[in-house]
Amino acid sequence: MPRVFEILPLESNALVDHVKTKCSERRRYFFLWVENGDVTVECDGDSIPLSGASIVCIGPGKAWKITNCMDCSGKMIVFSAEFFCRRASEARLLQRCLVFDIPVALEISASIRKELEIILAEHGNQDEYSEEIIRLSLSSLMYLCERELSVKELSTGSDFKVTRRFKMMVEDKFREMRSVSAYADIMNVPVKQLTRAVYSTSGITPKQLISERIMLEAKRLLRYCEWSVKEIAVNLGFNEETNFSKFFRQHMGMSPSQFRDSCNSRRN
Repeated sequence: MPRVFEILPLESNALVDHVKTKCSERRRYFFLWVENGDVTVECDGDSIPLSGASIVCIGPGKAWKITNCMDCSGKMIVFSAEFFCRRASEARLLQRCLVFDIPVALEISASIRKELEIILAEHGNQDEYSEEIIRLSLSSLMYLCERELSVKELSTGSDFKVTRRFKMMVEDKFREMRSVSAYADIMNVPVKQLTRAVYSTSGITPKQLISERIMLEAKRLLRYCEWSVKEIAVNLGFNEETNFSKFFRQHMGMSPSQFRDSCNSRRN
């Protein structure tokens, strides 16, 4: 998957079709930032109105589009996990963060605005430090939006709480534990309840979430680490390199070595 980071304008109705096209990218994360005017976003059948100084975060797997953009101004920040997750800490944040799973309109606080403005400025600079600064500001933006989300009435819902617990546990145990029932036992919730909660909140099953976390770490290590494929397999809890290669191919359509070669070829 390519490393993607871009910023698109939301300044007139003429741009709505362009934005709809970009929304079809299934493995992208979006910050839709409205500065002025009224915007309506349809996401998984729900209508999300945004009016002035507001932001909504939308993650992969969501079916969404902009249905109204009246006299609006703002930006859409788009990035991929491959761009953001250079370090293990960044991969952990992206995994544990719920703000992309529950798209709601959030008010842009002074702190959120500061990080948005840093991202815009660094995107324009494009020097050797820009990407690192952008990643740091994206991290801060996620934490700030997560804080805003946590004070919403939605955060008191049982599905939200179960999903948050599950994501935090997956982050701690994904290398050695891949059974959904094992997680459910530790959490003391029925498998059906766990499956329903995770699916209603994030749009994917617990098993898919575990697999996505393993794949995120596998791609990060193959791209940025000099370990051999065998060493990466062991680090991720696979007893045999062949088992890891089979798992990776099932999810990416290529072997770990082919993925690493494709990353290296893009750098050259």
